[in-house]
Amino acid sequence: MNGAESVFRRKELLWTLAVRDIRVRYKQSYLGIAWAVIQPFTLMVIFTFVFGKLAKIDTADIPYPIFAYAALVPWTFFASALGTAIPSVVQNASIVKKVYFPREILPLSTVISSLMDFAIAFVVLLGMMVWFGAPFAWTMVFLPVLLLLTIMIAMAIALFASAVNVYYRDIRYAVPLLLQLWMYATPVAYPLQLLKDNGYAWVYYANPMGPVIESFRRILVHGTLPDFPGLAISAGIAIVILIPAYWFFKRVEMNFADIV
Repeated sequence: MNGAESVFRRKELLWTLAVRDIRVRYKQSYLGIAWAVIQPFTLMVIFTFVFGKLAKIDTADIPYPIFAYAALVPWTFFASALGTAIPSVVQNASIVKKVYFPREILPLSTVISSLMDFAIAFVVLLGMMVWFGAPFAWTMVFLPVLLLLTIMIAMAIALFASAVNVYYRDIRYAVPLLLQLWMYATPVAYPLQLLKDNGYAWVYYANPMGPVIESFRRILVHGTLPDFPGLAISAGIAIVILIPAYWFFKRVEMNFADIV
């Protein structure tokens, strides 16, 4: 039985774990699901002041708050998915030790549960588009494709990192710093043209999340087509990472129960 088929046969477990993760995330939380909006919205306010007001980043005719928030929504989803998926095997040690199931269900379920936060933050984005008078273009039909590619990139990294985290717990603490550095290497707070004008276009194409974030902004705010060449490169990088990452995960998962 291959991995995909094995996971599909246990889709009820996948769904159960995803729902559990959502409930645990907001259990005994006073603000509840509002936290899904607070992080990207707070960053948007900070970026608006620093990059929009002080640095006066040129965003053409797009108001900076919606320019930034349109990129922060998918980036926050990506960062949250990784932040919860990487320690997922260790955090579920009790069930890993008791019963066998495809261990990749653990990081996958946390990535799926992060979609709830994305959906909530996305609704706020739609409200901002109405507030700022941004049109709802037909290019939004590409949203599921971009979301699927984001999930694939997150899973490619999470499979490898979650397996390594079982052996070396330090990786969990390095992730927030690495994600913060990664965000600034991605056109989230600034336009892509800024990278190109300064001779750093290669950073954009070497970064699988670069074309994804840029395409989110294009289809939602600019109403233009995604960056198809860039997305093709991102998909290629994701596949190149995903295949060996999955192989490595399956190779070492037999030892998880003894180590966690």
